[in-house]
Amino acid sequence: ALTLFSPILQYNSNEDLRDILGNFQQSSQIVVETLKAYYLRSTRRYSRKNNGSGRR
Repeated sequence: ALTLFSPILQYNSNEDLRDILGNFQQSSQIVVETLKAYYLRSTRRYSRKNNGSGRR
């Protein structure tokens, strides 16, 4: 974990660090929400498509 954040820790001020961590948190939140929505959409489509066939 330290190797991942080592370039971030080289920043001089805590202001920059807070901005970077905030942006990282925000973007990861967006990625999670997008993946969740895509997953739900794909599983709904899958179950609807295979409902009548009886094959799993």
